[in-house]
Amino acid sequence: MKKQKRPKTKRLNKIILFLAIIVAFLVVAGIISGVFYDSYFARGSVLPLADKLNYGPENAVFEDLERTRYEFPSNKGQTIVGYNYQKTDKPKALIIFAHGFGGDHNFYKPLINSLASRDYWVFAFDATGTGESDGDSMIGLEQHIIDLEYTLKFIQSEPAFKNLEISLVGHSWGGYAAAALLNLNPDVSSIVLFSGFSNAYDLESNTLRNMVGGIGNLALPYLKIIQMSKFGKYESLTGLSGLEKSSTPGLMIASENDTIVNPEFGYKLYQKNLPESRLEYIILNKRGHATYWTDEAWQKHSDFIACMNGECNDDAEQKIWDDHLDKIYAKYSLGEDDDISKHADAWAEVVDFLNSRFSADIWQDSVDEELIDRVDEFIMRNLNFSNSEAL
Repeated sequence: MKKQKRPKTKRLNKIILFLAIIVAFLVVAGIISGVFYDSYFARGSVLPLADKLNYGPENAVFEDLERTRYEFPSNKGQTIVGYNYQKTDKPKALIIFAHGFGGDHNFYKPLINSLASRDYWVFAFDATGTGESDGDSMIGLEQHIIDLEYTLKFIQSEPAFKNLEISLVGHSWGGYAAAALLNLNPDVSSIVLFSGFSNAYDLESNTLRNMVGGIGNLALPYLKIIQMSKFGKYESLTGLSGLEKSSTPGLMIASENDTIVNPEFGYKLYQKNLPESRLEYIILNKRGHATYWTDEAWQKHSDFIACMNGECNDDAEQKIWDDHLDKIYAKYSLGEDDDISKHADAWAEVVDFLNSRFSADIWQDSVDEELIDRVDEFIMRNLNFSNSEAL
């Protein structure tokens, strides 16, 4: 009898081992999804002397662009900071601008200036966990929908903006938020999506798989659970469903070579499900993710970032970078593993060098004005009342 029991025991042990491995993988997957959320959405650090770096669009100077600061609460009582930008006392309409992921509204200063130059007031806010707004974390992609909703409510309750027609304009993360907000029937005349995507889960799951490989697939159910627990009804809101449920006119602007938002999650998904009679499209060829920049500005900025990553497209330019940075490292006895930004004197020299390779003047003419003319025409075409009534 004992000999007959041994095979059963071995099979049982194998089953237990198999189940233990499965449980271990699931535990690891759960940990990965939690770590992903905690790290990916943490407030980004700011480089020392960031306000001196020419390559940052936020440091562009537009002398006639005025702004007024506002504070108001979002869903958990956290303070959201926004600015109303203007060049006129008689705006045609109000644009609420929602920024993209990884920065705050200041990154879009040239675009804001371009819109304001067409006699709009542009209210641009920093999402939770970015810029001047409260929060150690951006919490998740869906949070931008919430912050945009609370921004719209604040605008509609503020006497300074009374009787102004409102258009939502967003880039990338902000484009997703603007379209998804349509699910909640906001009182707006139109929306404009620069490089927007539709579904937070699609983008987050794709990013997770790219970061950790195949095991990321095991973490996806946990990712969904985290999203649902954090955002409730907002988790299910997508840009596509917002446009399908709403009659609010929309304009999608995107580029075929966008490497940040995969076109399959962006404009191609919209085109597949929404005809041009419902959503207007402007699809560019080689504008990358910053579709509102000129080709020249996009190329210069892209080339500069490539050099910052040690991958200059020009060998002679790469040698200039290597030689100069090597001298700074040697001067301050720093090794390759040292974070040079934490050494004040050395970093100040790096900033001077970076500024010598990128002119701040680029930002004065960085916006594709013909494209913004088309945005202006679209917004004005969809206002519900005449200009004289808006003044």
